[in-house]
Amino acid sequence: MKKAGTTNIRNWFWMLLIVLGIITGGLAYYRYEAGYIRDRKYQEIAAVAELKVGQIRQWRWERLADARLMTKSPYFQKAVTDWLGNPFVRDMQADLQARLNLVEKEHLYAEVLLCDLNGHILISSRPEEEHSIPPITEELEKAVAEGKALLGECFRGPNGEAYLDTLSPVPNLAGGPVVVLVLRSRMDDLLYPLIRSWPIPSQTAESLLVRREGRNVLFLNELRHRPASALSLTYPLTRTDIPAVQAVLGKQGRFEGNDYRSEKVLADLRPVPGSRWFMVVKVDTREILAEARYRGWVTLVFVILFVVFAVVINAYGHRQRQAALYRELFRTERKRSDTLEEFRITLYSIGDGVITTDKEGRVRQMNRVAEELTGWSESTACGKFIDDVFPIINEKTRIKVENPVHRVLREGEVVNLANHTLLVALDGSERPIADSGAPICDDQDAIIGVVLVFRDQTQERAAEENLRNALSRSRRWSEEVSALLEGSKAVLNHTDFTKAARRIFDICRSLINAKAGYVAILSADGMENEVLFLESGGLPCGVDPELPMPIRGLREQAYSLKKTVYENDFSVSHWVKYLPKNHVRLDNVLFAPIQLDNQVLGILGVSNKPGGFTDEDVRQVSAFAELTAVSLRNSRTLSALTTNEKKLQEAHDKLEQRVLERTQALTLSNEQLSREIEERHQAEARMRKSKEMLQAVFDGISDPLVLLDKDMRVKVLNKSAIAYFGLTETREIIGEFCYKAFKDESNLCKGCRIQAAVFKTEDMNFERKGFMDPLRDEKVFIYPIYQKNGEPAEIIYRINDITERKIFEKRMIQNEKLASLGVLVSSIVHEINNPNAFITFNTPILKEYIEQLIGMIDDDSKANPELELFNMSYSDFRMDIFRLIGNIEHGSERIGAIVSSLKEFSRTQYKGNGKQVDLTTVAEKALSICRAKVKKTVKSFTVNIPADFPRIHADPIALEQILINLLINAAQAADKEDSWIRLSAAIGRTWLDHTIIEVQDNGCGIDEKNMNNIFDPFFSTKPPVEGTGLGLYVCHDLVMGLGGRIEVESKAGEFSIFRVIIPNMDRRKEKRT
Repeated sequence: MKKAGTTNIRNWFWMLLIVLGIITGGLAYYRYEAGYIRDRKYQEIAAVAELKVGQIRQWRWERLADARLMTKSPYFQKAVTDWLGNPFVRDMQADLQARLNLVEKEHLYAEVLLCDLNGHILISSRPEEEHSIPPITEELEKAVAEGKALLGECFRGPNGEAYLDTLSPVPNLAGGPVVVLVLRSRMDDLLYPLIRSWPIPSQTAESLLVRREGRNVLFLNELRHRPASALSLTYPLTRTDIPAVQAVLGKQGRFEGNDYRSEKVLADLRPVPGSRWFMVVKVDTREILAEARYRGWVTLVFVILFVVFAVVINAYGHRQRQAALYRELFRTERKRSDTLEEFRITLYSIGDGVITTDKEGRVRQMNRVAEELTGWSESTACGKFIDDVFPIINEKTRIKVENPVHRVLREGEVVNLANHTLLVALDGSERPIADSGAPICDDQDAIIGVVLVFRDQTQERAAEENLRNALSRSRRWSEEVSALLEGSKAVLNHTDFTKAARRIFDICRSLINAKAGYVAILSADGMENEVLFLESGGLPCGVDPELPMPIRGLREQAYSLKKTVYENDFSVSHWVKYLPKNHVRLDNVLFAPIQLDNQVLGILGVSNKPGGFTDEDVRQVSAFAELTAVSLRNSRTLSALTTNEKKLQEAHDKLEQRVLERTQALTLSNEQLSREIEERHQAEARMRKSKEMLQAVFDGISDPLVLLDKDMRVKVLNKSAIAYFGLTETREIIGEFCYKAFKDESNLCKGCRIQAAVFKTEDMNFERKGFMDPLRDEKVFIYPIYQKNGEPAEIIYRINDITERKIFEKRMIQNEKLASLGVLVSSIVHEINNPNAFITFNTPILKEYIEQLIGMIDDDSKANPELELFNMSYSDFRMDIFRLIGNIEHGSERIGAIVSSLKEFSRTQYKGNGKQVDLTTVAEKALSICRAKVKKTVKSFTVNIPADFPRIHADPIALEQILINLLINAAQAADKEDSWIRLSAAIGRTWLDHTIIEVQDNGCGIDEKNMNNIFDPFFSTKPPVEGTGLGLYVCHDLVMGLGGRIEVESKAGEFSIFRVIIPNMDRRKEKRT
């Protein structure tokens, strides 16, 4: 009994803990739901506020557009001017009043007025017996002073209704204002209903429009809970608990406080752009929390039921119910098995991944492809929420993406997944996918589940990545080859080892982007390093570089292993303890041994590379260490030869002085001479070995390389050159002229530029069709090598196959042209539709005027049948004038049709030819295309091209494309309120810089780290939707095609200047003559 009682107490204790846990969980759930509901409600409020502010802004813009359209019309200006000149002609006044009445009815205005500059009403669209309210004097004077249309403030008329005036001065034909057009809008007609409307049902939701009046806030619209409050209800600015007060004080976004009824509310505050108005959208807190309180009661009921159920229901009853349930499920499942089997076969035969869920988003079925992609088996995934089995994230932001199943259940429509989406499998692997979701409906079109179909995009992404990687590898290989050639030139050009080593070190450090490093030679005793030079990369270093450097730590490992070693976490590794005090900070290091004949003679060290070293860096630094070893061997060999020559001279002098008295010494001198000759032979052997090592370096370069002497005879070829020229035996061509060896020609090849490069004493590169295969494109580099006296000694001839790059560049240029075409079409549509709108609007009015005039002339023609006008009978004249009006209407329609057809126009290729071009005309064409884009983002745009600017020889299409791309690029960089762009042109002092075109802006500028990449294809710092990264790349290519160059000056956050410099070939010819 005692044991049973103890067991009961323990059971009751655990039951109490379970009950407390359930109550605590319910309370936590209630608090979470309350916060979630509050946040969700605010999002709804913010969306409504944004919608209403946009509608109000659109409404204000439409008022101003109506005013501008009327006052800018030359016909309306002429009608007003004629009437002011003859104010007592009733027909003119009636016609003008009819115009105002038409505008009032068509655009739903309360009244349209014409007032003089003092505010006195001249003409109203209302009948004369109605009394009109004159406009507010201050607003009228402001409109006249600024000379443009503006919106006034709300005011209440004598009849108690609220109005708002749009005022615009009407100029005469000379441009000066003569009268003011007033478009009066009744607030109750559109604006107040727009503010009162609410997209979802709510008992307390309300939108308020307010503005500041002195030290008070004034409510502009009628309030939901306080009638007759528009333009009369105010609160002092000291009531900071009221959302309206906070809004006029400058607060924006979310705010919780008390409204005008002293009710707690949740509100969104934001200003109405271009006005003194502020929008307040609010909902009572008690309405927001009503749903939370309801869920709290439901939670409480469920907690109580669960506790009662846990205490009362015994295991036997539970087991019986479970058995009955299983029997019923078995019978139901038996009936549905045939149908489900057919569905399962169809599901599993689909090649894409397929998952079906119920209406709660729980997985019901998935095929084998879906199992492979998600990592879940169908049996494990069934019954789990789709977010657990099918988690997806954004590839770039790594933020979880909303599952399409939820959107289908919420919207009831087929939805597709956004781009750049990754599926996270059960094992953590990620795959790019594309998918779509569709609802599953029953016979009554009620959604009972969702089918999700998706596929793996890994191979598609891999193909794109391979293309980018190939371009990157080609660029890196080209840079590496150029760097190794520069290093080889340093070996050949510098006899002093320290200078040669320094040059090789600088080239290596620049190539791999290391910040610091040094070159050291092993001391004679092999115990220390003697530092030749040390580069700290601008960091402070308190160690004397003249002191010997002991061999220890990671350096010792490089010496002992005789291979390159590196450490990317040096500052936290055990190697850091070997650093002397005040040594420069090292984040990462790499040591490459300098060795000859398998003997380490020194070390090349680099450090502090951003991002750390890689195996690719090991390969590149090792190559430069080998070049350093070659230079060291050459230096030592030359030093030994020099020393031996000095000794020989000394021996010779002594021999002449003591020939008579020291005959025996002659024998010893001869023996010494023999030894020195032997040493010379050994030095020559070492030189041959250095040549062999240099040949090995040449063979390691992937591009064909040929070393020629000054007479263009072949001296050395690398393996790539042998394969390129299709040679099998190289001994026969060594010493032969290059044109004889490679083309079997007796004279120089047609178009050969090798002698020109030697004559100009400078490196040269050019592009050509393939030397061996004319169907391919090549870029040839010629590097003359000179002796100390300046005479040419040898020529290095390198060939780079650029066929694939050319094809890629052509495709990219075509894509950029198509993108520019889109800007062109949109600009043309915008620029042509505006004047065409004036023609369409005024043609019916002109037709109405002529019909009235023809009516009067018809009466006269009946009395005078012989009436002639403009040398034609009246009947012909009457027919011809209506035909002309019909032609105008038809022409306007044709303009609209042509503008629409421009959207379908595109071209795939353009080939232009150079000719004499007027730069001003080209600039005007470019501006007409991109003016809309520039005006949208830039406040000020100026063009400074002299009126007498001479015509230049260029391709007008290419020059226009360059200006379009640079102007659009400057507009996209605008990030300031006072942003500006300046386009200017000037004449240079020489033929090489004859035409200088500058595009300058005060935008975001270019970071120094990005300056070297701005002309690379696909490089862009803008979001994907704003650019392809090809604009500046195309500009650079077009400028180079014109024989010019493009320069850039920029400072991040301040300005950018793009300078296009085009030469004048005519001036060059004149100078030569």
